[in-house]
Amino acid sequence: MNQPCSDEERPEIVRCNPIREVCRLKLCPTVNRYTLNQQMSKPGMLVFESEQFENFDNKWRAKERYEIASTDEFVEIFELAPPGKPFAVYSRNHFKRVRK
Repeated sequence: MNQPCSDEERPEIVRCNPIREVCRLKLCPTVNRYTLNQQMSKPGMLVFESEQFENFDNKWRAKERYEIASTDEFVEIFELAPPGKPFAVYSRNHFKRVRK
């Protein structure tokens, strides 16, 4: 059974390869691999697309998008696409720091 994430296990970019121009994202508590989509990403927005799921059908696709409003605020949008279907928003979270 998966344990809750500790502060050190929050979503993080775990590896960037400048030669291949690839960054990978680790999402806790499972090991799902996402790759940065550089064409969809832009200043203030990072878009990661699924590469592999640990405990899910790999025919599905997932997209994790971070829209950065400021150093104290961002929106996380998680999208899923069944095989042969377009992406649909599954969840949207708005994070705002209340104090520094």
